Amino acid sequence: MASASSFLVHQGAADVSVNDNQTRFAPVGGPFIIRTTEAEVEGPVRDACTFKNLWINITSNTASNTSTVTIRKSRADTAVIISVGAGATGILEDTVNSVAFAATDEASLELTIPSESGTHTIAYKNWGVEVVNGTANAPLSFMANAGASPPNFNAVTTYYVKPNSGTGANTTEANQKYRIRSACTAKDLYCYVTSNSINLTNTVVTSRVNGAAGAQTFNIGAAATGAFEVSSGSDSLAVGDDFDIEIAVGTATGAIVMSRISCTLKSTNNTFHMLSGVHAGTTLAVAFNTTTYSAAAGDLTGVSTTESDVALYPRVDFTAKELCAFVSANTIATSNSTITLRDNLADSSVVLTIGAGATGIFTDSSNTATITAGTDEIDYKIVTPNTSGTLTLRWISSIGEVAAEAVTVVGPLIHNGYTGHLLFSGALVGGRIIQ
Repeated sequence: MASASSFLVHQGAADVSVNDNQTRFAPVGGPFIIRTTEAEVEGPVRDACTFKNLWINITSNTASNTSTVTIRKSRADTAVIISVGAGATGILEDTVNSVAFAATDEASLELTIPSESGTHTIAYKNWGVEVVNGTANAPLSFMANAGASPPNFNAVTTYYVKPNSGTGANTTEANQKYRIRSACTAKDLYCYVTSNSINLTNTVVTSRVNGAAGAQTFNIGAAATGAFEVSSGSDSLAVGDDFDIEIAVGTATGAIVMSRISCTLKSTNNTFHMLSGVHAGTTLAVAFNTTTYSAAAGDLTGVSTTESDVALYPRVDFTAKELCAFVSANTIATSNSTITLRDNLADSSVVLTIGAGATGIFTDSSNTATITAGTDEIDYKIVTPNTSGTLTLRWISSIGEVAAEAVTVVGPLIHNGYTGHLLFSGALVGGRIIQ
């Protein structure tokens, strides 16, 4: 059966640390953060798919026992698991096992360190997993806002959040819009409420398309907590559309806290979305005369001056393209800054040139980079000139385009009064079979 792959990347604002005798949970989609309660970070899977090729980047490890990193399905361990040996660091993977998710499951990541004498810690930098959708040519991108310490959304206020970043309160929608660079369908709008003292009226969560209400919305009742999800509706997004999520808090006193706000972008043309965004209430201000690196998706504030901290090996062959970034402020007034998509620890031809003092959304729609599974690292490089000032970023994104899946089409063949079947094999492109 034909299928379609995407590779999800999760970078935190800082290294995630887990001590011995602890079990912590992280969201699938969004930044790499951890919580002690799994329900607060798990996310809905609403298309039947398979998870495989789990990897994680460990920056330090003082544990002397074997620890584990496991994909969880509906709060149960799966066979997709990485065993982390005593003191092991670097990128570790499970390239053997896989797990099938039904369209009614939830997904999360579990980090477990057994107890031992003394205090021992493992620090994790980022992680990723391949998701194979059972529908041909329709990769899935799980997007999420999530935070280890999510903020209050206060009463009588309307907030906006990016599809993918750490959580935070921002009332200016322009700061939160994600510019779509490949057609897709936004669906499965969801949130988890950990506390809610808005006790008189509903809080309303709504998708936003080009600054207007989208087709996805749900109410969170007065004082209600737990998981909430859109029951129907989706948003068809075209190239150039802006997409974000609105939280209109009820007209009462108090506040509501959400540990996860998420949605799924389902492709219509063999592409998946990689978005690295800053916390909703903050920015990434890059000083002049610096070179910094960011993982391809997650929390943009997790940039590092050491590329190996953030570069990753996808286990999917794809073409990286449509590099895009939102510069909200720029006081570097004499020279250009650049943002480059890195391929195998080298500059690719995919690059954004940001002129002195220039702001707004910048896109490279001309160049591409071929990413080979298991050998080519991918990340973003930000270079500011040796002058003065800062470059302020809200998000960086790119698109991964996978090859059209080979399919076999069985159709009736009628010739001279006899009926049989004719087999066609090739790639399905635009409704035609390309052999």
